[in-house]
Amino acid sequence: MTSSMRQLAFLFAFIATLLLDEVRAQRTDAQCLSQYDWMTNSRGQNPCLVSAYLVTPCLTDPAAAIVQPLPPDSPGDYYRPPQPASATACQCNTVFYSMLQACSKCQAHPIVPWSTWEFNCTTPYSGYPETIPSGTNVPSWAYLDVIRADAFNDTAAKANHDEGLPESTSPSSPESTGSTSTSTSPTSAPTGAPAAAVRKVSHAGAIAGGVVGGIVGLAIAAALALFLWRRHQRRHALRAAPASNFILDHDEKGFPDIPSTTPVSHSVGFPVSNKLYDPNDPTTFPPTEPEATLTSTTAVASTNQSMIYSRSDSPFGRPSPGQYRGAPEL
Repeated sequence: MTSSMRQLAFLFAFIATLLLDEVRAQRTDAQCLSQYDWMTNSRGQNPCLVSAYLVTPCLTDPAAAIVQPLPPDSPGDYYRPPQPASATACQCNTVFYSMLQACSKCQAHPIVPWSTWEFNCTTPYSGYPETIPSGTNVPSWAYLDVIRADAFNDTAAKANHDEGLPESTSPSSPESTGSTSTSTSPTSAPTGAPAAAVRKVSHAGAIAGGVVGGIVGLAIAAALALFLWRRHQRRHALRAAPASNFILDHDEKGFPDIPSTTPVSHSVGFPVSNKLYDPNDPTTFPPTEPEATLTSTTAVASTNQSMIYSRSDSPFGRPSPGQYRGAPEL
């Protein structure tokens, strides 16, 4: 039994080592302003760290669950919405959306509309479709409706927080329901049998049960260790390549391209004549009046977007460099 206990202790230590990296996987360097301290959950985690936890179930490598801080010197930056190639159920839901927008808000950065956030999601969810990861608690205000207003509302979230509603947590591990048996010495031995024989049978049963339990426990621990070791190996292999499943990148704008509402000027030139230039034929002479320009104003209105990602599009019809615009030379 001593050898079995040592083996079990070794396996449990090995399992703890494998799990240590997973426990420390979710992280963030983002800091909230003091007026948003109410967004911190009962574990002392700000909404940015909770967001990192919520995306973990959909990642092959939990170490990729990192929420980068938004730059304080660029107040217009925001967190990129899910991209078509990497959108997951962990991102495409109202709870994660609310937590990440709270993370942006508490850093004094803008909030992305829900319609923009779920734009690339195949199946948007109301609520959180996965099991809440262990190690974090999700505030009740993260479950408020954001679809009707098309945005996270920090004022409504603060009012919900002040109600003191309970947080959502991961399902707790079921408590052991196995009964604990205690052996008592019989007050009298059966007729015709020595008392020592009765005690021996009782001890043999306990020893046999302990041996069987130890073997079963050892097998389970070994299988768990093998599973975690293989996942650990795959995780380290993945770390050699850049993470592509989930990246919170403040440098890459996330709104879908929205046409500019700036009027666009279209330059229309004269049609090209098929006649060659003839000094004796006035109809082949080039025009002497200034080139006419037709200006049309095109305004494209965006729908379902409360925030516009502006871009500077060049006007159409500009002459290419080196294009000849004067009269033909003889």
